[in-house]
Amino acid sequence: MNLPNPLSWLRRPRQPTREEIIHAYRRQLFLSKAAALANTPGFKKYYADDEPKQRKDTTDPVRRAVHTMNYLLGIQGIPRDDFSAAENDRWAKNAIYAMMEKRMMDYFATAEWEIVDKAEKQQTDAMDFIEHPNGQQTFTDILKATARDAIRYDAAAWALTPDLAGNLVEFRAYYGPDFWIETDRAFETIEGAEGLGLGGYWSHGYVKRYWQHGAPGIYIPFEPSELCYFMLYPRTDSVYGTDFIRRLRWYLEYSTDATKAAGMTFANGIAPGAVMTHPSLSSQEQLEERVAELDLTAQGVENFGGLLHLIGDEKLEPFMPTLVDMQWQEGQKFVVALIGAMFGLPVSEILQGDVNRATAYISRTITKSAMLYPLQVSFESMINDRILPLLEGYQKGWTFRFVDTVDLDDELKRAQIAQTRAQVASTYTMMGVPLAAALQLAEVDEELRTAVAQQVLESDRQEPAWNRGSAPETEGLHVEEYAGTDLADPGTTPPQQG
Repeated sequence: MNLPNPLSWLRRPRQPTREEIIHAYRRQLFLSKAAALANTPGFKKYYADDEPKQRKDTTDPVRRAVHTMNYLLGIQGIPRDDFSAAENDRWAKNAIYAMMEKRMMDYFATAEWEIVDKAEKQQTDAMDFIEHPNGQQTFTDILKATARDAIRYDAAAWALTPDLAGNLVEFRAYYGPDFWIETDRAFETIEGAEGLGLGGYWSHGYVKRYWQHGAPGIYIPFEPSELCYFMLYPRTDSVYGTDFIRRLRWYLEYSTDATKAAGMTFANGIAPGAVMTHPSLSSQEQLEERVAELDLTAQGVENFGGLLHLIGDEKLEPFMPTLVDMQWQEGQKFVVALIGAMFGLPVSEILQGDVNRATAYISRTITKSAMLYPLQVSFESMINDRILPLLEGYQKGWTFRFVDTVDLDDELKRAQIAQTRAQVASTYTMMGVPLAAALQLAEVDEELRTAVAQQVLESDRQEPAWNRGSAPETEGLHVEEYAGTDLADPGTTPPQQG
């Protein structure tokens, strides 16, 4: 029987190793974070709100329509049907699509924006925060990354990081397809035909939370208020958007394959076949000797670029199809026009080099309206609704907006329109219409009408009241009135002033 040593308590305790200290620290840190998380409202919202909610008062909405995807349980997000990010990435390598995507990202790299209040005064503090939304990126970086995901997948996301007071500290763009949507699927009773109650798990199509599938087995929940999810083309039969690049997959495949095939046709510089006639040869032996000579001197990679000598009336006709025979260029033009039209990129930006000024201006206008404005409106709406209200010192009426890009052609058009309206207003005033009414009839901008009215009023104040239009040096001089003088008598002369 082993008895404990009575002097064991006098021994010096063993010092823990470095690994044991780190393990104990991490365990303590994990337990403290878990305890803090369990006491936060977010924990209960993520994991404890699956029970049916009772109506609080009569003002709560009673939703009866159910969503098409209500049958999906959607735990940790509903999978997106008919979607593959890998295939979209492969199709995006097409040169035509890559040109369009790069053009849009370049535009947002140089786009100007501002944040103003109701009085059109810029809010510099808010602009400084938006310009540097996190410690390693600028707002331009986020715009370019978001534009890429929104066009390619119709799914882009900004993760918001608030402090304990609810003020936004930073936000950053993340890979859009990683975020799956969980709907508001819950057990409830819906009134059906003839007042029959239908009980079951239903979804009304609202987002309950987002789940980030960043890695296999790692799913992070986000409340709708913690994420800005961009979806340019929503659908009623799905909670996700529409990736139009998939609708063009066959044309993108054709463009890539046709270009590759055209390049491989002449890659080795050797014709795949030909027809050669020998009318002057009269025997099989002569033909075999001629074929052997041609094989030795005219075929093979080492003989590419050499000369082929024809004897007598021999004739060689290669039957390799040329690019003109295949109508390759016409087919490529059609595909380029189709893909460009889907995303608002005109064909003149790719194929046609020489266009007149008016055509180029119209093409740029179409590009702005069909290619850039939808994304601009989406960015403005998301920032005004979700980002600005979380900024410290926010006041109602703040507005984020992109500044219109004005080139020389735009300025020329605006000047011509302003000149035409001024001429119309001048014509109305000559007809006796008051100035204010004439400017309004000519559809002159309100700011310009106010400026013109103030300028006319100031001019009236500066003119002499007693002799409007007279030269300034005549002011103060005595002007005689010839009331009662017979001006019809030619002999009447004005009296001389003494």
